[in-house]
Amino acid sequence: MASKVEMCNTGLILVGADPINAITDSTREGKVCAAVYDRTRNTLLAEHPWRFAHNQVALARLVDTPEFDSEYKYAFQLPPGFGRVTKIENGIPFDILGDKLLCNATSVSIEYSFVPDETKFPEWFARFLELRLARLFTIGLTDDEAKESKIEKQEREAGVQARNINSQSVINKSVDSATLVDVRM
Repeated sequence: MASKVEMCNTGLILVGADPINAITDSTREGKVCAAVYDRTRNTLLAEHPWRFAHNQVALARLVDTPEFDSEYKYAFQLPPGFGRVTKIENGIPFDILGDKLLCNATSVSIEYSFVPDETKFPEWFARFLELRLARLFTIGLTDDEAKESKIEKQEREAGVQARNINSQSVINKSVDSATLVDVRM
């Protein structure tokens, strides 16, 4: 799997720019990579419920209770690298305050997104990210609208492919057709 520098370099090469040795390079390319990489990665991860960037956990309840007349009685510690809650046990109402989840349940399990190490990205997601970076690099390094448009089309296609592959990593739940038929009768 690719590293942060390797993905930046692929994006840079796609737009005809020089590769970098490190994100901290003082070259124009290094400065652009440093400026856009983390935010672009995080945005792309937040745009879709990528299965490789999800986890499930039973949260640890904290001794301290929520303050300031909170409508919730209990506070739970969110895991390191937490991005956002994508599912919560029994659909209970909750709120996020800093690195804590607040709710009225005495125990809670969640499914959540996180930012995985780049070396754990599947190839199809790394390709999608490289093309997103390349599109941004085109704007920041070349100002070539025709090239940017061409890369944007490739990025859209890679995004569709990545979402399709991602959706295949979950087994669909079957629909009870008897219930549907009973409703019609």
